[in-house]
Amino acid sequence: MKPLFTSFSLTLIICLITVPTLWAQRGMGRGQDAMQSYTRPFDTTTVETISGEVMEVTYTAKNRKAITTGVHLLLQTGEETVPVHLGPAWFIDRQEPFNKGDTITVTGSRITFNNDQAIIASQIVRNQMTLQLRNREGYPLWKGWRRSQGVSN
Repeated sequence: MKPLFTSFSLTLIICLITVPTLWAQRGMGRGQDAMQSYTRPFDTTTVETISGEVMEVTYTAKNRKAITTGVHLLLQTGEETVPVHLGPAWFIDRQEPFNKGDTITVTGSRITFNNDQAIIASQIVRNQMTLQLRNREGYPLWKGWRRSQGVSN
């Protein structure tokens, strides 16, 4: 009886130690996939600054299974109307809200998304207030302070 109890106890201890570690491995949950939509490739060679009027503010999900939604602006400049990708709603909603009619200056990376031009915003200036969304390399500030400050994991 004693060897059976010892075997059972040892197995239980091993399970209690290893299962949480395995469960916590990177990419095991849906959260990792959901965030990929809001960390689109940022090309530092295509960074530009544009100014214009916000025509529309939209909240969109990558798909029906997405955990979070993203915030996007439609910006009318003098020459074009361009979608601007800001970031996940849980992060953007904690900032000063954007409204139709706001005049803003956006610095970000111009990309092709769904066969259309778009800007991935790294910084937005409105009424002399600056909202920093990404660092110089395009790393999203909502992903954690260590990477945004240049400290690698």
